[in-house]
This record gives sequence, structure tokens and C-alpha cells, in this order.
Amino acid sequence: MEQDGRDSQSVNIASIARELGISKTTVSRAISGKGRVSPQTRARVRDCMQRHHYSPNPAAKGLAQHKTYNLGLVIPRQMTSPERAFLRKSLNALYDMAVEGNYDVILTVSDWQDTTELERLVDSRKVDGVILSRTLEQDPLAALLRARQMPFVAIGRTPGPWDLQADLDHMNGTREMARTLLERGARRIALLCGPLSRTANSARLKGYRQAYHEFGLAAPEGLLFAELETSAQRLDALRRATAAGADGVLCSDDETAALAVRTLRLAQIPVPGRVQVASLCDSEILQHTAPPVTAVRYDLARLGRQAARQLMDALAGQEVPTRVELGFTIELRGSTR
Repeated sequence: MEQDGRDSQSVNIASIARELGISKTTVSRAISGKGRVSPQTRARVRDCMQRHHYSPNPAAKGLAQHKTYNLGLVIPRQMTSPERAFLRKSLNALYDMAVEGNYDVILTVSDWQDTTELERLVDSRKVDGVILSRTLEQDPLAALLRARQMPFVAIGRTPGPWDLQADLDHMNGTREMARTLLERGARRIALLCGPLSRTANSARLKGYRQAYHEFGLAAPEGLLFAELETSAQRLDALRRATAAGADGVLCSDDETAALAVRTLRLAQIPVPGRVQVASLCDSEILQHTAPPVTAVRYDLARLGRQAARQLMDALAGQEVPTRVELGFTIELRGSTR
């Protein structure tokens, strides 16, 4: 295709420089936005690019700026089914935001204690920054990225005062949901969650205890069931909770909540007549459970977009908030009185 008598595929920085009578360095600076170039020259370069339908090759641009235009995304090697649903919603939005910012995403997996694969990705300089999709109380991946001075954002919470973090308000979401059950008469609420080494679960436990404290009550003994990662473990926890006289079941995810309702009904335990059930994560699963389950709702797509935006803005040299915590709503449904 011809544009002003010239094949558009042959247009490059050198040909633009010749046409405008300026140096290639000036053209490069005008395109990148870096370096001293007058607004008039920048406008001339932009107009010339538009006439010839020219856009700089991302790889060439990256080499010139010592950037790869790749973001590394770290996900768990072994994911539970609820984690897969959570990641699907947030990471789809994260990916779309990265593409809009002209970044590609390189996926790597980790078991969260072995940093080998992340080290290889970082040390080979294949990425400009990294997104951690889950965080631990003692997180070796975050420690590695700090040591390598690699920009990163954590979906979750880290102890580093300058780490970029995009998180959900798990503590207050749990506190408000536990308060809801307490206000509706429950006194022996069982908390079912995954490993407390994960920052989301440790925050949930704090919120659970805080709700009891605000009611002037002591959290009941023997009704914390953590480290649950399989359906068999969740079923066992539910049986032990009902045997211990639980009149409320607070589940860290929607699949556990749906399982709780089914299990209690099979045992002919009325929900919510005898046991109230609530979830700390909402999805369409719960709306089709009978009765529908009261839940904490977070905007998971917004979380993914927020994480990508924080990292890309930081890589562009912009000032960004260190920690962003997204709020929630309580969806009251038929599983509570």
C-alpha cells in the first residue's frame, strides 16, 4: 500500500528523520516522550507518523528504552477450585488492562516456597515487572523481588512498606459478615478457611475475632477450622462444627458455602432455622443454592485492573499509591434469618 508515494512498511525512524530534516535521536525522543524536544517538533513527528500510518515496533521501542514490554504473572502451582474461580475473574481483567497498556503477560507458576522459576524469569531480564496473584505472611517471592530490585505488585498484603499492593478488605468484610450473623442471633459461629499462612485468611480470622469483641463476647473455642484445602477436609470440618453446636457457619469461599448448605440439608438440619450460613466471597453459584447464601461481594475484575494499573504506572515513572484496598457489599439472602 502506498502512502504519499512511499510504502508504509518501509517507514521507520530514519526515513521520518530524513523527511523532516532532523536527527534520528530527535525523532526517537519525540516518540518516547523522553529527552528535550520542542512541542513543535514533537507535533511534526506525530503528524508525519500519522500520514504514513507508522507506529513504532514494540520490540524495537523496548530495546531503545531497555524495556521488554512484558509483565510476569505468578500463580499458584496447586490451586483449589475456589482459587481458580477467583483468579479467573481478576486475572482476565488484569490481562485486558495490560494489553491496553501495550504489555504482554508471561505466566509462571510457583509452589510459593520455591523461588527457582521466578528467579529464572527475573534474572533473564524477560520482564519489566511482576504481579504476584497471592501472598503469604512470610513470602519468599516478594523477598526475592525486593532483593533483585524488580518492580512488582502483590494482589494481597505484604510487610514491605514500599511494596505495591492491590487487595480486598478481607478483615472488615469478615467482621461485617460475622456481625450480621451475631445480630441475627447466632452465637457459636464456625469459621471455615484455608491456610492461615495466606494473608487473606489471616485477615479473615482477625475480622472474625473483632466482630465478637465488638459484641462484648469471646470467640467460641473449637470452632476455627483452618488449613482446609480439599472437599473432604471441608466436609469433615462441617460435621465437627455441627457436632460442636455451631449455629452459624462462615465460609471463606462460595463453593464451601454451597457445600455447607447441601450437607446441612442432607443431615436434615434446617438452614437458616437452626444454622445460618454465609460466605466471604460471592458468585453466581450462591444465587442458585437453595436457600440462596448471604455473602460478601467484592469486585474481582476491578481488583485485577487495579493491580495492572499500579504496576504499569510505576513502570512509567508515575507516582502511584503503595496500597489500594477495595471495599465490599453485603448481599443478604435466605441463608440467614
